[in-house]
Amino acid sequence: MIIGVHHIELNVSNLDASFKFYSLLSSFFKGSTIEREGESFCWRLGSFYIYFNQVKPRFKEASYHRKHIGLDHLAIELSDKEEMLLLREFLIRHGIPILYDADYYGPNYFAIYFEDPDRIKLEFGVKTC
Repeated sequence: MIIGVHHIELNVSNLDASFKFYSLLSSFFKGSTIEREGESFCWRLGSFYIYFNQVKPRFKEASYHRKHIGLDHLAIELSDKEEMLLLREFLIRHGIPILYDADYYGPNYFAIYFEDPDRIKLEFGVKTC
């Protein structure tokens, strides 16, 4: 029986830039932590985590694009709309460009979209029904 997703692992082009970005993002979420070990780091969000690895030099030429085969985006669910609006203000204050602003994307789903340093799209949303 499947009970959930345990973790996701991503390769990044510049571990330092990604670590800086996700450390900043992590600072917004209480209980979220970042731990770095050598050529990787782990962002824990409750019982779920995302592991980031420095891409090996021989694979660095093929850059990521969400429209190619593979990952399109990561969607993370928030607890309420107020947290979403605070996240929006946090992104603006820290100069993180917003792809699609905080709005309803469906009758009962409020979300915001932005990208990390490798242009991996991040979606933070909340069910509003």
